[in-house]
Amino acid sequence: MLQNHIWKYHSTLVATHPFSSEWYQWLLATKPLWAYYDNSLPSNLRSTIAYLGNPVIWGLGLLALAYLLIVALKNPKDNLSSFIVITSYISSIVPWMFIGRIKFIYHYYLALPWLYIAIAMAIDNLRLKQGLKEKVAMTVSSLALIMLIIYYPAVSGLTVSAKYINMLKIMKSWIF
Repeated sequence: MLQNHIWKYHSTLVATHPFSSEWYQWLLATKPLWAYYDNSLPSNLRSTIAYLGNPVIWGLGLLALAYLLIVALKNPKDNLSSFIVITSYISSIVPWMFIGRIKFIYHYYLALPWLYIAIAMAIDNLRLKQGLKEKVAMTVSSLALIMLIIYYPAVSGLTVSAKYINMLKIMKSWIF
């Protein structure tokens, strides 16, 4: 009975929200969810929280999925694990394509582990010497960590200069 109530509520909900987004906007985080803003600060300071993705992981993850798909299609028998990762990623997004109610970028978070796995598998699948694969993996990890540090004020509410927060808006659709 509870499941029926939950389904009925979500399937008939009619609502709007300025930071709702469609599933295709999640892929490159083109419309983050602005969750918090401290309006008591002076105009030169900003404390904000926005749900947005790490550009390194989200962008490289999509490229890794495409790479794995190409490799798997060329040799399907030896790439079952690639098909599983690709299918799992797609399966975490497809249901949202058919949901009519408002959606938010955090619904994409279920797909994120598959992006991490795809990146690791793509690096492992590259025809490189082991030492070079490790360097590539460390470079990707370092870049992702650097992006986390750079964007930390925008995703944590840490008070910084308004100029710094505005510098982080690499897309016109990013409002935070």
